Parts: sequence; C-alpha cells; structure tokens
Amino acid sequence: MTTSSRITSDQGVVIMQYLARALFAALAVIYFHHADSFFFALPKATPWLLFAAYVGLQLLLLFWRPANSDAFASGLDLLTLGIVLLLDPGNPPPTMALLFIAVLSNGLLHGIKRFLIMLAGAEIVLAFVLPIRLSYVTTPSASASLFLVIALSACMLYFGLMIWRNQALARAALEATWRDPDTDFISREALISTAGWLVPLHDRISSPMTLALVRHDELPQLANRVAHR
Repeated sequence: MTTSSRITSDQGVVIMQYLARALFAALAVIYFHHADSFFFALPKATPWLLFAAYVGLQLLLLFWRPANSDAFASGLDLLTLGIVLLLDPGNPPPTMALLFIAVLSNGLLHGIKRFLIMLAGAEIVLAFVLPIRLSYVTTPSASASLFLVIALSACMLYFGLMIWRNQALARAALEATWRDPDTDFISREALISTAGWLVPLHDRISSPMTLALVRHDELPQLANRVAHR
C-alpha cells in the first residue's frame, strides 16, 4: 500500500517519468553504439555527449522543479528527439518511435490537452527534420519514411480519441457516484465519505413520505441545493 501511494503521488509520477526518459535514452545510445555510422558524419562520441546533456538537464529539472517544469521537460524531449532523428542512420529511422512514445506518455499523464500540444510539437519537429533527411536519400527510402510518419500519426490520433473517451467515462462515473439515480440527490456513499453527519438528513429527504410533502415543481430546486451542500 505504501509503495502504491508513492507511485501514485505527484512526486512518484515525476520520478517515474525521469526513469522512463533515462531508460529510453540509454536504449537509443546502445542503438547508436552498435550502428556502423550516423546519417551525417559526426564524431563517434556524439550520442554519448547528447545522452549526458539530456539526462543531466532532465535531472536538473527533477530537483529544481521550476514553474512549468513539466512543459520544459516535454519541450526538451522534442528538441532532443529531433537531433536524434538527424543522427539515426536507418531509413526509415527507428528512433522516430520514441517521438510518439513521448506524445502518448504525456497524454496518458496530463490529459487530452497536453496530448494535442505534444502531437502538434512532434509534427513540427518532423516538418523540419524529414525534409532534411529526405533530401539525402533515394525515393524508396523516402516513401518508407513518409509511410511510417503517416501510420504513426494515425495511431496517435486514435490513441488521442481513446484518451478523450476514457476521460469522458471517468467524469460520468464520478458524477454517477455523487448522485443517487433514484432520487437525484447526493448519494449516500458520497455523504458517508465527505459529510457523514448529513446521512440522517439524506435518509429523511430521500424517503417517499418526505417527498410526498414537497410540491412537484420544487423537487429539482431542492435536489440541486442539497447536492451542492
């Protein structure tokens, strides 16, 4: 229970995000370490320097926690992945998947608004990076890269719809928890967890005999007033 509480806390989520970023950065470095060359001729130590700078800046944001630190960390993700795509020798570049993992993780943690912002940012990065890459490759490789971008973008839109649907269902479930479907008053379970001293009043108001003493046109106003209180 204690471990679960730590993971679900705000600090636990931030630490989990940092560990995930460090893991994917390490996987990218291992990938470049075993590659024969880069897309552009650069020193062999370039991925390691990029890894150290990225992890170091993310660690600084983790401990410093300035205002909008999550937005800064996400922006750093997009910038770093744009550089990584320029280094990736593959056609299409396998590291493009990391760009959309960053988009999806932000959507799952911060909601549909952050998801759409990150998706737009990822598309802007690709709009700069892909033309540079495509100007150096043959037509078959260019077609494969474009197909991968379109396919991943379609997947992200689908996942975005799923995130929006899950949020709508969660809001509906929360509202159903607070309102009694039979009387339209606040539910007994919600009262017990928030204001148990109102339970006798709830039972009295929700009883058929009490409702029979209230005029029909006053019921919606009474229900709304009790639910808010």
